[in-house]
Amino acid sequence: MINQPLLRQFRLWTVLIVVVPGLLIMAIYTFGQFTAAKKEKLELISQRVEFQQKIIEAWIKERSNELRGMSRMEVFRTLNLQQMETMLYLMQEEKGHFDSISYIDKQGIFRISTLSSSIRFPSTIGQPYFEAAIAGKEFISDIVVGRNSGLSVINFSAPIYDQEGAFQGLVLGSVRTTTLEAMLRDNWVGQTGEIVLVNREGMLIAQPRDVDALRNKGLAKGTLRMKLNRSADIFTVAHLGENGSDSGVNYMGDKVLGAYRHLPERDWTLVGSIDENEILFPIYQQLLLMAGATLLLVLAILPMLALLVNRITLPIEWLIKQSELVAEENYGLVGINRYLKDAPRELANLCSAFVTMSKKIQSSVSLIKDREAQLEDKVREIETVNSALKTEIVDRQKAQSELEEVNAVLELTVGRRTSQLLQREQHYRKLIENIPDCIGRYDREYDRIYANQAALLDAAMPETLAVDDAWGERDLPSQSYLPWMHKLAAVFETGQSEQFEAWGGPRDRQRFYTVRFIPEYNLQREIATVLCVATDITDKRRVEADMARLGLLDIVGEMAVGIGHEVRNPMTTVRGYLQLFQQKEVFANYHSQIQDMIEEVDKANGIISDFLSLAKDKAVKMKHGNLNQLLESLYPLLQADASHRGHEIQLDLGEIPESDFDEKEIRQMTLNLVHNGLEAMSRGGVITIKTGLEQGNIFLSVSDTGGGIQPEVLEKLGTPFVTSKDMKTGLGLPICFRIAQRHNAKIDVVTGPQGTTFTVDFPILD
Repeated sequence: MINQPLLRQFRLWTVLIVVVPGLLIMAIYTFGQFTAAKKEKLELISQRVEFQQKIIEAWIKERSNELRGMSRMEVFRTLNLQQMETMLYLMQEEKGHFDSISYIDKQGIFRISTLSSSIRFPSTIGQPYFEAAIAGKEFISDIVVGRNSGLSVINFSAPIYDQEGAFQGLVLGSVRTTTLEAMLRDNWVGQTGEIVLVNREGMLIAQPRDVDALRNKGLAKGTLRMKLNRSADIFTVAHLGENGSDSGVNYMGDKVLGAYRHLPERDWTLVGSIDENEILFPIYQQLLLMAGATLLLVLAILPMLALLVNRITLPIEWLIKQSELVAEENYGLVGINRYLKDAPRELANLCSAFVTMSKKIQSSVSLIKDREAQLEDKVREIETVNSALKTEIVDRQKAQSELEEVNAVLELTVGRRTSQLLQREQHYRKLIENIPDCIGRYDREYDRIYANQAALLDAAMPETLAVDDAWGERDLPSQSYLPWMHKLAAVFETGQSEQFEAWGGPRDRQRFYTVRFIPEYNLQREIATVLCVATDITDKRRVEADMARLGLLDIVGEMAVGIGHEVRNPMTTVRGYLQLFQQKEVFANYHSQIQDMIEEVDKANGIISDFLSLAKDKAVKMKHGNLNQLLESLYPLLQADASHRGHEIQLDLGEIPESDFDEKEIRQMTLNLVHNGLEAMSRGGVITIKTGLEQGNIFLSVSDTGGGIQPEVLEKLGTPFVTSKDMKTGLGLPICFRIAQRHNAKIDVVTGPQGTTFTVDFPILD
């Protein structure tokens, strides 16, 4: 191709540049347009079908809501027939959504109807909408033929109830299927696009464009209710009861694109489709226009190309010969035979310029040779300067590299330090928010400006520590928070930290805290805020008190074990001799005194037995049984004692499972708790013994209606020898606490002016 004439090369390149890319562009364009058009139309059909689905669902919901609203109107609930008839005609005229609206009474008879024709079948018994109304349900039918109108309709109904809720009939609204067809036709696409509505039985709710074609091909039957014989053959682009899109052949035998959406509440399927030929026809027209334009362009270019080549070739050949003369330095022969006839103006100007340039070249060559020597000297000077510059550039690049390394290290260090500070801040923030101690901050107005989660949950730190009426409104006891306020004022005044112990929290859940007030300074070294840290030591104090009481019980128990037997043996001997003397006639005059001595010895033995009950390592005989049975066996004895004192015993025994316990010890504990309650009440009091299950534990509670336990006694409750009664040892409750400990149980006490309740929680062991 390199050795071929210029004209032939131009022709070949014209074909390659114009025809081949044109064909390739048309092929790519056609394929892309086909794909894009199908995709665009398929998306449009899908959007139209989905939009139509929403419209139909909203339309059905609106019709149901309208009927439901009518059924709840006052005129329907009071069954005012005249006003009901007026309302029905008014609703049909205003709304215009229903073809007819009727009222059917509770016997199933049409009483009022806006139907233009007469009611031929007044009874609706057995009709699905009447059966649904009897069941208290609303009803929406599939496509049906109205019994009285003879038209293809969809029925809506809603039951009617009077003011007392009694069933009084229903409101029935009928809508012709042509209404749905009109809604669907508004969204048909193009000349062949259509959207039809089919139910689960293949019944056409909204008909396609060519209904006669369906009947003529035997694919559908019926007039008012047209049913498809072979829905799979008719809608190959759709699967009834599903959602999606596809391509296929329609009932006319044409290739179509389609989309389908399922309406699950009605079990209907919307099917939309459009003919592929309608989509591709504009593309075919564009393709033909492009091919014709390309062919005309090639035919027009070829003759013009030959003329252009001839006008270019001759001047170029002349320029080539002149260039050879200049190359041989034959400057005198340049421009003698000038050929500029019919040459383009640009080439003629080029030839004249070449002749002028050759003359200047002749004069310049000598000058250039003179300058070459000078240039060689300059080049050497420039090379020396360049060498110095290269050295300086290397030094500067080295310094720049070192500076960049330092900056990188500095940025890395700053970034790492910043990340560490952020992580440490997040760590401390999480630590502060999740620490069990209550942490807060107060300003100079004594208002709380921060509180962590523990402080908010415990409500230990009030929103303000200033004394005002709001304390009572927030249920905060002023006597508890006065120490807090005084200490906070002292910190702001002296700048010294303060630590103290005080009560805090709302009245219904007071807690004991160790409180620290720490001053915080601003940049001017002034106290701006005070940090408050409150540690809840309520449980610690309670445990310390329990440990102290149990320790005292252990000491008393050990003493009792050590001396109990030593004292009891001589006293047994004394009691035996007293009984013997009581039987002697010689001591008949001292019978009452001996009996008093025996009773006193028995009392001493009882006290020793109580001491021995406090022993830590006393053996218990656990047996499997039911606590309720033990209490029922004790009830006669307790009732007799209560009646003798003028009181009453009540049993409230809940359903509890069997468990292991020492019957003798539980009996003793119950007797002690009941006797304490009887002694604490004035005449006419009531003791309530209750059992049950709570939080997986069996509980036994003994409640009295006395005046409650004094605070000074309550603090020492369960300590040996502590009692508020005369002639008592103060060992009853310590024995109860020791018995509870041996059974791994816990005793809680709630007391007040209305009485006291002792609750023993027994764990249920697997």
